[in-house]
Amino acid sequence: MSAPYALPFPRDPAYGNRVVRRRFRLINHAGRVEAHLSDEFHEMHCTLWHAGGIITDIDARAFRIPTTACPGAAVVLRELIGLPLAMPREELYEKARVRRNCTHMFDLAALAIAQAARPHEAGRVYDAAVPDETDAPVTVIVECDGQVIHRWLVRDHHIVEPEALAGRPLLRGFTRWAAETFEGDALEAAIVLERTCLIAQGGPYLSEAFTGRTLRLNAVMAGVCHGYAEATLDSSWFIAGARRDFTAGVVEQPVNFFTEDHVEAWTEGVTCRSDTGSQALSGDR
Repeated sequence: MSAPYALPFPRDPAYGNRVVRRRFRLINHAGRVEAHLSDEFHEMHCTLWHAGGIITDIDARAFRIPTTACPGAAVVLRELIGLPLAMPREELYEKARVRRNCTHMFDLAALAIAQAARPHEAGRVYDAAVPDETDAPVTVIVECDGQVIHRWLVRDHHIVEPEALAGRPLLRGFTRWAAETFEGDALEAAIVLERTCLIAQGGPYLSEAFTGRTLRLNAVMAGVCHGYAEATLDSSWFIAGARRDFTAGVVEQPVNFFTEDHVEAWTEGVTCRSDTGSQALSGDR
């Protein structure tokens, strides 16, 4: 499988036999939306408060994440407070804003914003599935509340079928053509599916082999998001225990499953190894 960029992790010999799955659960309440994300690498929750068509507060928590940098993105996300729920998607996803944020936490918040603009809907659940791609095209699917919205045959990050979309790229170049082709719920579902294809790029690798090492080792990703900000590549670490195999289906954890020190427990006793020596994650940084 070709990739838009090569990652430095060791190859995973089990690749080719799994399905990467991602679920977004959105629930409307009066003046509030609860949004939850579960996938192979992440478990995140976002609560968004709104009144008069304006975001009045937002709280996000990252429970299961691959690096120590991820939880800090919750602070950056609060820049959304004061923005209108009806902000056009292209303005919400302004490039500099997206890169300041965690890609996945920001997508979760964006879905919460969209859900808040549907006050008469109780909520919805998106489920997306992307099989490992090896020697043949694979079928990727996104459902909303159990109904298939998009089913694409893809190969090397391009759509093969349906014929009307043949040759369209996923990942790089996706956003522009998708916004020109879809609208409303169909566009929202397409973005969910494309983002699932994005995280599936981690499937071929044993990312947890770098546990305790700084993100500088994956510098090809520098600048793409909050976690890979250039200024923190040497002060953030890969951690173990985040990855799940959801081939048989998503196992979604309720928010109260996690404790405040959940992430700290993963990093307890792990040593950060660097070219200049070792540094305990639990100690001074």
